[in-house]
Amino acid sequence: MNLSQWNLAEKGVLKNLDCQWIMVAVSSDGSRLACTHHGASEIVICETATGRILHRIASAELAEYPVMTFSTDGKLLAACGGGLHPGIHVWDIKSGEQRHRFAGHRGKILCLAFRPDGRRLASGSADSTVLIWELTGK
Repeated sequence: MNLSQWNLAEKGVLKNLDCQWIMVAVSSDGSRLACTHHGASEIVICETATGRILHRIASAELAEYPVMTFSTDGKLLAACGGGLHPGIHVWDIKSGEQRHRFAGHRGKILCLAFRPDGRRLASGSADSTVLIWELTGK
């Protein structure tokens, strides 16, 4: 499987990466990329311009079809593994440290979205609930 970075103005491929990624999230400014795949138990965060790996975030809870999203300002990454581990993790992109962990869904988490100001995170689940998480404090 190839992951390609495109230049839309010139309609051409800038880079091709041969990888096994099945889930990719891109920061809103396009400077960061988070990648993972089923069974990997880790998320790799890298710079899109250089491909330099900034962090490898390991968690057994991420092994099952992860869902990921960056905050609007690109400072946080939220991810969950779904399946047997319906917890949500939020990491600081600069340090790679986990800032929050939330649990409350009884089913697989299907989507995550940050509020534009970054103060809250919404999660939607197969258990027919949407939960809103406060990110202030830590």
